[in-house]
This record gives sequence, C-alpha cells and structure tokens, in this order.
Amino acid sequence: MTVHSGLVKAHEHTAPLQVALAVAFTGRGPDTRLLATRRPQGKRFAGLWEWPGGKVEAGESPAVAACRELLEEAGIRADWHQAIAVGTHRDPGPPAIQFHVFGVPLLRPESPAMIGCTDARWLTPNEALALPCPPANVEINRLVMAWLAAARLAPQAPRPSAAR
Repeated sequence: MTVHSGLVKAHEHTAPLQVALAVAFTGRGPDTRLLATRRPQGKRFAGLWEWPGGKVEAGESPAVAACRELLEEAGIRADWHQAIAVGTHRDPGPPAIQFHVFGVPLLRPESPAMIGCTDARWLTPNEALALPCPPANVEINRLVMAWLAAARLAPQAPRPSAAR
C-alpha cells in the first residue's frame, strides 16, 4: 500500500479492469497464422501491435468478450465455445488490468476489416511475436509462445517482442 500525504492512492483499492484478448489462429505447424492488429492513432500505445481485445462487460464471460472484441475490431466472427484459455496476466498499472488470453481457432484466415484498428495481418507466430507491442504484451506474448509450443501449433519457439 502506498501512502501519500496520509491518503491511500485510489487505484490501490479498486479491482483490476478485466480485459479479454483473442489470439485468432489458423493452421498447424508451419501453416499456423496468427492475427495481429495495430492500435489506432489517438489511443494509448498508438501504432503498436497487439491481439484484438477489450473490456469484459458486466455479465459477460472473458471468452465471449474475446470473440466479441475480435468481431468489433477486425470484423471476424468466431464461436466463443471454441475459444481456448491460454492464460492470464495481471498488469499492475495504473490502472491495474487482468488480461484473459484466449486462442480462437478459425478454419481459414479471413480478410480482416479495420474497424477498431489501423492494420490487421495474418502472420507466422515468429512474425507476430516480433512486432513492436505495448509493454504489457511482452508477458502476454510469453504466455502465447508457451501455449503455441504446448499445443504444437508453431513450428519453432517464437520470440516475444517489446515496444520500441
């Protein structure tokens, strides 16, 4: 607990913001492709690459939120029943954020619509994880890398990137 002038900072008593991320993927081994999106101008970390995602709404499960965000940001519809829990990462912030990361399988790499992003690309795991990303994504990308290796989706272990 941090005390400043006798007052506890407000963000230390609030529950972390719940955010769900969709790591959309197709294929296996050398054919595996992941969908990465670029943050729009005017937003924090503009121009950096990330997985589609956003806040979990009241009464919504993180898996449903991940698939909803994939649709809202890239125009790609996915079945939340197929979402695979990859892991969680808590970023202390401020604000504190609990990231819920899901692998979202698709039959083929659909053409993304740039709705909530300025660019979206289907990339190999190595290409996607090497892109410049927001600081919290370094740990998230480690979760994705471990999941890809355990699921035998990637042909080789990719390297997580860091914001540049």
